[in-house]
Parts: sequence; structure tokens; C-alpha cells
Amino acid sequence: MVSQTKNDEAHPLGGGSSEACHCQRCAHPATYAPHDENVAGHLLKERRNHRGLYRFRQGDFDTARRLSLHSLSIRREQRKPRLIARALHNLGNVESAVGNNDAAWSYYEEARALNHEEGAEDWEAGILGRMGEVLLLMGRAEEALSYLEKALALNRKVQNSAWEAIDLQVLGDLHFGLGQSARARECYFECLGIRLRLGDEPRLAVTLASVAAMAATDDAPLAARLLTAAEELRRRVGLPLLPNERSRLDAQLQAARTLLSAPSFQDEWRSGGESTWKTSAEEALRWLRTPPLGPS
Repeated sequence: MVSQTKNDEAHPLGGGSSEACHCQRCAHPATYAPHDENVAGHLLKERRNHRGLYRFRQGDFDTARRLSLHSLSIRREQRKPRLIARALHNLGNVESAVGNNDAAWSYYEEARALNHEEGAEDWEAGILGRMGEVLLLMGRAEEALSYLEKALALNRKVQNSAWEAIDLQVLGDLHFGLGQSARARECYFECLGIRLRLGDEPRLAVTLASVAAMAATDDAPLAARLLTAAEELRRRVGLPLLPNERSRLDAQLQAARTLLSAPSFQDEWRSGGESTWKTSAEEALRWLRTPPLGPS
């Protein structure tokens, strides 16, 4: 039996009470006994992983990489394939965010193999989608389409709505980039509906910006409203813009400004900023339901 004092020193949260790990990325969430000698180590590892995820979401990619590499080192020592795959997934996300596509692909590829061996279809689906996204960033659209469609089918099979929406978002971007506006509309419509149902505010901002890009040439006032709604939503939830996202948003804003007079643009921009995220999402859904006037 460990003494109370020693346990409090070792325990990262302090105190002698039972602690529960509710981490959704943990393979086996469990409640641990207050004096179990494994508690401190388990929680420290999870906290390190969580700090890496937090830093990633705040845009501090160097710190996120360092913490995620530390987590991966621990997981490899433990020889736990599923947890190794989670750490590799996180590292792939970091490298993808900073444009290191080759490194991201390497991490994702190893994670996918581990998830496949373990029969973890839910996590394999997530990895397939991210690999498709990296291929798209590399300019390999046809290969990206194959990976993304496999990921979408698998996420629907395991009923992971959040990752299903992510796949639909990237598929919408892919089809839009190829000039396939009708298919892009379908993907964005499904994606937006899921995110609205889930109340996924940060990712709703991403989809609103994508729909605004589509609407810029057909309905510049709508584009301006959706862009400012996306910006306001991102600002409120603290979601940082990646460099490529900022460049795309700036291009979308310039397109809307070009098509609108300065006073009109300011009016629409102000209107979008004053709308609730639900109102903006519903407006985007209505526009997506409208058949395009020209060929797709």
C-alpha cells in the first residue's frame, strides 16, 4: 500500500480520490483505484497527449509535435498498437497542418496498418480520410477521391457522424476544385446538415467558408455574409486559421469585394457578423438546395 503522501506527490491531480479517464482517444476508458500505482503514469501520459492536442488546436504546432512525439515514444515502449496508432494519427495531423505532406503520409500510413491489424475500423476510417486529404494537397485528386470514398463508406458503416462530415467536407472541396459544382453542392449539403445537427461550431465555420467560395460568383452578397459568419464563428470558438486557410479566405473575400460595391460589401459583411451560426447555416443550406443555373 502506498502512503497517502507519496500517492499525492505521484498523482498528477493530487488528492486521494478516484480519478476517471474520459478520454475518447483512450482505447479503454476506465475508473482507477485511488492508490493504484499505475494511476499517475496513466494520467500523465493522457495529459501529455491532451496537451499536444490542445496546442494543435491553438496553432502551436512546434509544441504539439514535441508533445506528440513524446507520447508516441511512451506508446511504443508500452507496445500497445492502438495507442501507437492514435499518437501517429496526431503527428500526421500536425505535419499536414504545416504542409509537411510526406511526413504526414508516413505517419498516417503506419497508423492505418496498425488500425487494420487491430480491426479498429472506426480509426482506420479516420486515417483513410486524412490520407485522402494529404493526397489532395499533393495534387493527386483521383487517388484522393478513392481514399475519401472508402473513408466515407467506412465511417457510415461504423456510424461516426463527425468523421463522416469531415470526409464530405474534403470531398466537397475536391469536387469544387475540379469544377464539379453539382457534386460539391451535394457533399457540402450533407456535411452542413450533419454539423448543424451535431452543433459542431468550429467545423461549421470551415463549411460556411467553403459554401461562400462556391457562392461568390453567383451570389456575392450571400458569400460576404457567410464569410463574415465563418470568421466570427472561428474567432468566438478560438479556432486558428492555418496559413493555407488564411490565403483561401483572403481570396474569397477579394472575390466578394470585386463583385460588390464597397458600401454593399460592408452592409453584407456586417449582416453576416450579426447572424447566429444556426441562421447562417440554414441560409447556406437553402442556397445549396437551389439548382445551379449553369452547367455543372
